[in-house]
Amino acid sequence: MLPLLSVKASLVLLLSWILDCGVPSILARSQGHAAVEARATRVKRQFQSFPITGAPGGVGSDGSVPLRREIRDLENNDKPMWNLYILALHRYMQDSDQSSQLSYYGVAGIHGRPFEPWDGFPPAVGQEQTGYCTHAMTIFPTWHRAYLALYEQILYGYVQGVAAEPAFQGLNDWQNAAQSFRVPYWDWALTPEPGQPAIPSSITGSPWIQIQLPNGTSAVFNPFYEYYFHPLNTGDFPDQGFSTWPATMRAPSDGTPSASSLDSQVAQTIANEQPEYQKTLMMLYSVDTSFGPFSNTAYLENQPNSYNSLEGLHNIIHNTLGSGGHMTYPSYAGFDPVFWLHHANVDRTFAIWQALYPDEWIQSSSATSGSYTVTPGDVLDENTPLAPFHKDTNSNYYTSKDVRNISAFGYSYPELQWWNHPDPDDYQSSVKSGVNTLYNQAGLTVSRSRRKGKRSGEPYAIAEVDGTHTEWIVNIRVQKHALPGSFDIYIFLGDYNAQDSTTWPTCSHMVGKQSIFADTNANNNGMIVTGVVPFTDALEKYIQAGDVDGSNIVATERYLRENLNWGIRLASHSASSQPLLPDSVPSLKISVVSSLVTDPVSHDDLPSWGPFEVHWSVTDGRDGGLSDGDAT
Repeated sequence: MLPLLSVKASLVLLLSWILDCGVPSILARSQGHAAVEARATRVKRQFQSFPITGAPGGVGSDGSVPLRREIRDLENNDKPMWNLYILALHRYMQDSDQSSQLSYYGVAGIHGRPFEPWDGFPPAVGQEQTGYCTHAMTIFPTWHRAYLALYEQILYGYVQGVAAEPAFQGLNDWQNAAQSFRVPYWDWALTPEPGQPAIPSSITGSPWIQIQLPNGTSAVFNPFYEYYFHPLNTGDFPDQGFSTWPATMRAPSDGTPSASSLDSQVAQTIANEQPEYQKTLMMLYSVDTSFGPFSNTAYLENQPNSYNSLEGLHNIIHNTLGSGGHMTYPSYAGFDPVFWLHHANVDRTFAIWQALYPDEWIQSSSATSGSYTVTPGDVLDENTPLAPFHKDTNSNYYTSKDVRNISAFGYSYPELQWWNHPDPDDYQSSVKSGVNTLYNQAGLTVSRSRRKGKRSGEPYAIAEVDGTHTEWIVNIRVQKHALPGSFDIYIFLGDYNAQDSTTWPTCSHMVGKQSIFADTNANNNGMIVTGVVPFTDALEKYIQAGDVDGSNIVATERYLRENLNWGIRLASHSASSQPLLPDSVPSLKISVVSSLVTDPVSHDDLPSWGPFEVHWSVTDGRDGGLSDGDAT
């Protein structure tokens, strides 16, 4: 972590460039945001709400809209937009008054702490000690879509302010970039180029970042590296560590003010887990064909094919990136700059899924969890207010129905250029092809190499036969608040150090994990959440080595009972390496399921999954395992 002096030094460096150019301070508040601030003041005085519109510029007459681009693509292939983005984000994060609701601090705080009303929407009775974010609810993806639109709208104003500086006047490429600016996303499931880290180096590589300006290059403080609180309000952040860290942390070395983020440790863990992200993502696109199970982690009894969800995958990224730091807990996550890159990719995943299943949508259901404005038991549907986000100055709130289409906020993603595909079938084929190109190398492909065959009359465990193969998954369910805060459930196929959980992320027998994303102050209301760990590829390695007969399902079940293991550990930075025993979490239910999958016949198609079979003998009677008679 950089001390405050380093942040100031960064400002001095940038100011020196400004003085050399003879232009007004690039760190002055942007013209676009000044207007927003002034309007927000009038709104407050007149009891008006702040209208969220998204970023307004760059919309084409043919229906095209600017794209949110992958951060590495933006950095490497659009230098004007990239540099405007860095300068604008730097200014927004470090030059805005934290007391303003439109400041970086104010917007980040919507998600969780400091648990204060934003834009006039008070808490529901009994929900005062939580944030507005809607986790484990069907409106999880739509609420975060509106949230990102607010962030993008404000940052767009800052970009316009930078581009309006005299140094950039008359530079058409910079002006065009400013008009079409949209926030980027970080695709954590994308296999990096050879020799490149799993986390882009621009995020964690250095506290300084090089930018290109009209008169040359300059080094400025890296806005992705951390958010420096100015000031740190310990009343807002009462928890240990968070009340002393002057900036956001990832994998903090300790809980003292001088702690540092262990970014290299986080990057290595992301690299180890990335194949799991890809396989889980492909399951989302091909198994989860109903909106409810896709959208969130809430448990649906006796539906073993419904354990995977967008929110579940999202939780893994949160816990891994945070590793005890700010991203680890809903109350603090919004302050880490990587939160916005992560959630832009979550929204992208949601939008791609919508293109694949355009008729699927929110069905009325009861909330099993709560938020600042939602009480457990409330009925949620497409007309539920996405508080605290207003669509006009008259206190009318956005609903999921309003944000169903990303075109409502004037952006799209590279895989979703509908204006180039007027035929709906052609558009959907292009989306499927894009998904396969990006992620299908991890396992669910048309070119699987499993050709072991099938013994006559015997059930098979993994062999590909007649265009089909079997996929194996660990299903996990547990009470969300069974432990104080976020925790991880690791799955191993083989031996592991059961006494030292610090070795688990890099253990060669670790096949994946599921993360529970929860606050330390939450009450355990008994809510059950779910997740998955696909492990077919890991199992295949042992079949290829001759350790198990992959053509016989009974032999495979016996092997898994002897070798499939699991462990639990808290995600807290202060957690001991001593793991938690499965019997200390009575609500934990681990099960093993399989499905016969029909492989796609072309690159513009997806696998087709059959019914999920529960393999009771693998876990029956084991601590934390699903046993005969339990609901699935």
